[in-house]
Amino acid sequence: MFTVTSINQNQVDQAHDHNMIQLYASTVQNEELNINNNVQLQSVKFADVINASKVVIDKCSNICFMRVPLNVTELHVTNCNLANIDGLQLMQGLTVLNLSYNNLQDASILSSLANIVRLSLDGNKIQNISFVSNMRALQYLVLSYNQISDLSPLESLISLIELYLGGNLISDISHLRNLANLRILLLAGNQIENISPLLVLVNMIQLSLSSNKISDISPLSNMNQLQQLRMQMNQITDITTLQQFVQLQQLQLKGNCIQNFESLENHPNKDNYELGEQRNSENE
Repeated sequence: MFTVTSINQNQVDQAHDHNMIQLYASTVQNEELNINNNVQLQSVKFADVINASKVVIDKCSNICFMRVPLNVTELHVTNCNLANIDGLQLMQGLTVLNLSYNNLQDASILSSLANIVRLSLDGNKIQNISFVSNMRALQYLVLSYNQISDLSPLESLISLIELYLGGNLISDISHLRNLANLRILLLAGNQIENISPLLVLVNMIQLSLSSNKISDISPLSNMNQLQQLRMQMNQITDITTLQQFVQLQQLQLKGNCIQNFESLENHPNKDNYELGEQRNSENE
């Protein structure tokens, strides 16, 4: 039976020395360990978590990766102000890694984790993502809200199905053209003008390009499976390309320069679309 051990703030407060709590093997005999909101927890020794295949730590400080057990396959360490992740490179059994909302600038130490299938690094300060280039098993990658501009390390990740890159400094998306298996792609809040590399991504079902500088959406013409499209706050004037997308369930076009919506007349879900107010010109 799958069981969970959770350590919360009340348990920490009741400890004799809540500044140096140690997690010993004798207390963790379960498959999942959750440690949440323990702002006073100063030391989590992963060597002690000998029977946990999944470890979830949120809002803790001074995480110490020491003598990491090989049996941990899923690790979530979020909102912990992490800047140093030395030791994670030893966790070769990891398939899921979530380090969202920390203080990471350099994640190059992760480059040896070739078995990762799901990787989340959103909400950090990462600029260089070359460390992902050898992660050929990746299917799910979240890099939103960092400082990324160069996407060339993604070219070889042909197994990717979901890719989240919102809130970065991206203008060139040409390196995404080889990712034919992509089904979900989020690129909102960047500096993108040219989306022609997306022309070959025919398996897309969800696409977000909001808050960019896009005027021409004709490269979307081959995305016949598209169900959700978010294009608000761009510079779009012509939406003729969308006429054939009768399978769309969600469409957001607020804040563009569109004057004619006749192309959407035959869409069965048009009443659910969010077309919103439009601007009079691209310069507004």
